[in-house]
Amino acid sequence: MSPLGFILLVVLALTILSVPRRMAVGAFFLALLCFTNLDKPQFGLIQPAWRLLLPIGLLRVLIRKEPLTGGMVKMDKLIIVYSIIAVVTGTILEGTFGGFVNRAGKVFDLIGMYFFFRFMIAEENDLRYVLTFIAVLLIPLGVLLFIEKTQGTNFFSILLKAPLELVIRDGKIRAMGPFQHPILAGTFCATCFPLIATLWWKGKKSKILFVLSTLAILVGIYASNSSGPIMSFIFCLIGFAVFKFRHNMRTVRWMIVLGLVFLQLVMKAPVWFVLAKIDLTGSSTGWHRAELIDSALRHFNEWWLVGTTYTRHWMPTGIEANLNHTDITNQYIALGVQGGILLLATFIYMQITCFRNIGKVLRRNENKPISFLILPWACGVVQFSHIGTFLSIPFFDQTISLVYFIFAVTTFLTINQGPDPINKISNKTFSFDESGMNSFEAKGP
Repeated sequence: MSPLGFILLVVLALTILSVPRRMAVGAFFLALLCFTNLDKPQFGLIQPAWRLLLPIGLLRVLIRKEPLTGGMVKMDKLIIVYSIIAVVTGTILEGTFGGFVNRAGKVFDLIGMYFFFRFMIAEENDLRYVLTFIAVLLIPLGVLLFIEKTQGTNFFSILLKAPLELVIRDGKIRAMGPFQHPILAGTFCATCFPLIATLWWKGKKSKILFVLSTLAILVGIYASNSSGPIMSFIFCLIGFAVFKFRHNMRTVRWMIVLGLVFLQLVMKAPVWFVLAKIDLTGSSTGWHRAELIDSALRHFNEWWLVGTTYTRHWMPTGIEANLNHTDITNQYIALGVQGGILLLATFIYMQITCFRNIGKVLRRNENKPISFLILPWACGVVQFSHIGTFLSIPFFDQTISLVYFIFAVTTFLTINQGPDPINKISNKTFSFDESGMNSFEAKGP
């Protein structure tokens, strides 16, 4: 890390400790969009710089005794269960202390980011501020990605000791900025769009910010020169187009299922080979993504229990980074490889729970104006886009933060927006008492 990068990291750490909750989340997102993986060991570890801020966030919660809105709810518990499964299966799979440390680091990212967002977003104004701040951050991100594509300069290198290498395919630069891959850079931009779109209903100034941020998003997608982000953006548009059918979502879901069944009947290959037909940039590898799903199903017996450490024989090609594996370009298959069917099923159940939380909010407030309903719906659109995107690439860098953010936000919305006659969890908070033990306390309306 360069001296400038270290100074920025320290400033952000102090900011997280000292500012109001909503600004602390903004500072963390700024770190996510500034730092890539550190090029040299820091504090004895090679890790993303933003990971170093997660203990700072926890320290803030302990010092200020900030409550967890609504107490421990279903999604919070699922996150903990998922984390335990990930550590146990990873340790069994690798069979070494190094394997345990590696998996524990990934779990730390999950628990750290999710609960940081849960603790920091305690009021609707907190959430509105964070969304506005993300919209502002996307503008310089889009500009810098465009400069990288057109000028061949990644300005995020100034935060590191060594320059970041350019990614070039078919003679075209694919901008990646602070991310680990151009597809993920474009995907982060694309899947932020639904959240930014909520600004349209918040006044004239917010509409101007929405337009500028949307232009930056489109520029970021273009600069990545990848089909994946384009499809992610299309999924977002489809998600918003379905908004007017929100009262008939059961019918929409059945139509999707019947459509997939119809495709399976008329296609010679399995339905997932539709992916092989998608090439929006002229250089996509859709066949690899479709064949990978086919191969994972054929080799189900190899990974279903706790995952597998060898997938090289699944596909004709491998990857230089790990000679034991092929290129796992699918989030769901990656989870299966890392932790078996139980880890995969738990993650999918978390996504289902997220959709159910959104449904609860919409049903409680179905008579309220669009300006009120659009935020929970936008969260659902983001997750819908993630599901489609997961079929083409796993989120192996800070892009995964948006997944955890949506989990945390939908949990907050379920607690905050309207009373639940069955389980009035909005009358509880979870906090740390004087002895450091967690405690629940009742709060009035």
